[in-house]
Amino acid sequence: MTTPKIQLPQLRGLDIAEEESREYGRNFIRFHETGRLEGGIVPILGIMVPPNCNYSCIYCQYGNDPTKSQEGLTEREVKGVLDAAVQLGAKTIEIAGVGEPTIWAGLPHLLREASERGLRTVIFTNGAALASNDELMKLLFEDNASLLLKFNSFKDDIQDFLCGTKRAHEWRDRSFQKAVEVGFNRETPTRLGIETVICAQNRDEILALWNFARERNVFPFFETLHATGRALVEMDTIKVSQADLKSIFEAVAHEDKRKWGYEWTPYMPYLGFSCTVYDHVIVNHDGRVASCFDFGISEGNIKKKTLVEIVKGSERLYRIRKLREEFNRFITCRDASSGEVPLKSDRKSLPIV
Repeated sequence: MTTPKIQLPQLRGLDIAEEESREYGRNFIRFHETGRLEGGIVPILGIMVPPNCNYSCIYCQYGNDPTKSQEGLTEREVKGVLDAAVQLGAKTIEIAGVGEPTIWAGLPHLLREASERGLRTVIFTNGAALASNDELMKLLFEDNASLLLKFNSFKDDIQDFLCGTKRAHEWRDRSFQKAVEVGFNRETPTRLGIETVICAQNRDEILALWNFARERNVFPFFETLHATGRALVEMDTIKVSQADLKSIFEAVAHEDKRKWGYEWTPYMPYLGFSCTVYDHVIVNHDGRVASCFDFGISEGNIKKKTLVEIVKGSERLYRIRKLREEFNRFITCRDASSGEVPLKSDRKSLPIV
């Protein structure tokens, strides 16, 4: 008899099972082809906050751009997006951004509106504001948010260098400790994770950081560099070779199985879990709708059309789900963002970009 694999730990809000994800994808395909909205079609809706940030991370895929709108979605737009999220069957609102979510004035309103609709929230944060704001930390906990805190290194100088501020190590420690004290990691699935970007400066710490997370019921959200924004400019300083990345991924996978009993196949760009572009739709701070944080291609704008109309009419979002369903595998950013991989049902290939 084959011994079943132990279920991998998840972060609450990102814990979409594979078969559930596939069912969402099938529903999406049917909605696009027939116009019938039957069942959920978008499990995770991302909302990006405006480009105000108190860090200057050397690997930032966006980079601070003063020419971009600083306002973010209005309260009315937030309500409209969240109503659409419910209509689309979303379970989770993922809050990230060109900027830092915890310094955006609209965050409390977004959290309250999401909570009232029964939507879970996941917040990517550098933790600086949370380090000294007990009231905000308590608000996030009481509104059932999950946190992904920036934690690139145990070494203070490396944490500061990668985050572009001399106090990053202090805020790393204080925000993490406060989150633990409040109880974010006392639940299953956990509501606390650490986000680590694998760079030349921290590559030798990745395994230790991974075990640190596992030992504390903390979700390790570890990712490779995205060659856009500031990261593209600094790539020679921070990049890790493909051979070294392969070695790191294999070492962590081996350790996870040996020490914790978790078995998974290493795939880039994320350690221990696969890219879930097929689970997401993103609404940017200026209203543009996209398929992923990284593609930078707009499907439409909620200031001109409703989110449901944009989703229904997007050939790119449809193709991403169709590729996965027809080829019965995880797809990559290259598959999703190029027209190189034709659908089985359309060998002429529908261009994506």
